[in-house]
Amino acid sequence: MKKHLKKLVLLSTLTMMISQGAIGVYAVDYSNGWHLNNGKWSYFDNGTLRTSWFKDKNGEWYYFDSNGIMQSGWILYNNNWYYLYSNGVMAHSCYIGDYYLNDDGAWTNNVLSDDKFNSNDVKSLIEKLGYSSVERVVDYENSNDKYSSLYRYTWCDGKGDNSEYAAVNIFDSGSISILLRKNGTIFNENLKKIFECVFPENGQRLFNEIDGIKENKSLILGNKNVEIKIFDDSIGIMIG
Repeated sequence: MKKHLKKLVLLSTLTMMISQGAIGVYAVDYSNGWHLNNGKWSYFDNGTLRTSWFKDKNGEWYYFDSNGIMQSGWILYNNNWYYLYSNGVMAHSCYIGDYYLNDDGAWTNNVLSDDKFNSNDVKSLIEKLGYSSVERVVDYENSNDKYSSLYRYTWCDGKGDNSEYAAVNIFDSGSISILLRKNGTIFNENLKKIFECVFPENGQRLFNEIDGIKENKSLILGNKNVEIKIFDDSIGIMIG
């Protein structure tokens, strides 16, 4: 009888606490946006759980399985392989390991040839990027190397002190040398555009190699050798 009475008192107390707001009762709002449940991300769009592909307002693509769980790593979709970073964003126009992902994010063996580039296209590009001090040099000697002809371009910070942030040499032989100041973040976008002009499908890869580099490095892209050298206050890139 006493036990039964205690249960009634406890039930009555809980009912009173809830009615007075001492214990909150909340409904989870799944009407819109991202939701984390048991360490797994899902996305609701006006109350509808997203599945398959989803493009956010920033233009990034994500993939959710049939249960609405965001995926990461390699996935196979419609006979194509895609790679999703740990944050769910789909990789595209880049290499993941030795695998190239095209503009749509699909793994492809169809990589454009980077064997040759059009030097006129490169010259036109860097002029549009605002380079100045164009100079035609004949029989230019640099250490033990001698080049028949080159165009030299420089890009300054615009502060009036003519401080060079980057210098680009384009040789008639099909080689390019680039010297840029360390921490010159304002030049990064221009550098990427130059790389993508020289290497249509490997430009992003080369840009990633430069980012955060700590020591000299050599690699081969297409049939071109790329030498990256670290100096005290600058980074040198020789493509040829």
